[in-house]
Amino acid sequence: MVQTAAQEAGITSVTRMKVIVGSQWMVIPDALLFAFSCIKKNSCAKTAILEIESTAGRDLYID
Repeated sequence: MVQTAAQEAGITSVTRMKVIVGSQWMVIPDALLFAFSCIKKNSCAKTAILEIESTAGRDLYID
């Protein structure tokens, strides 16, 4: 998703991503960080930092 959006916008490097996720999604932050570290290696986000913010409810935003 990020790779495609970056290419369409002419962006060659992503340095930060922020995810806001509601507690009802039952996302484990450490698991999300681990998955991100695995998939970012061969992408425009290879040096990016992932910020995770938890909220109540079913929120899900990616910035």
